[in-house]
Amino acid sequence: EVDDQEMREAQREYLDFLDDEEDQGIYQSKVRDMISDNQYRLIVNINDLRKEGESHDPYEFSDTEDETPVVQTPKRPENGHEAMETEKPGLSGERLKAFKSALLDAFKSAHAQSIVMSALMEAVNKSNDSPFSHAEVKAALDFMEEANHIMVSDNIVFL
Repeated sequence: EVDDQEMREAQREYLDFLDDEEDQGIYQSKVRDMISDNQYRLIVNINDLRKEGESHDPYEFSDTEDETPVVQTPKRPENGHEAMETEKPGLSGERLKAFKSALLDAFKSAHAQSIVMSALMEAVNKSNDSPFSHAEVKAALDFMEEANHIMVSDNIVFL
């Protein structure tokens, strides 16, 4: 269900799109003609909608930065022995943020919505002073997959 705030925001975006006086004024005149002809349907060029929506980046993950909890490194067992090798290394919030940024750059440079894991590893570690380990990448991808930001299947990462 859409609440009042979301509805007002959608209406504002729609009106901003139609109020194109500063651009070409095409839709403003079409709306006037539609009203004067007592019509109810406005035909919109899909390319104009795409141009209007360019401010939104589908590869941008930063909208959930505030929701991102810190993925902690497992603690050592209480008896003082070394942690078992099966435990996964964690990822701090800053490290996860750096990975998301590198992942964003990898998708943008690939101009694709899927990347093979080997190419992803190379891309996120390219020019990186502190390269991500396979375990860190797996932890980050698992977290992002759980949050429905990406999907991983057969060693391919999909947006």
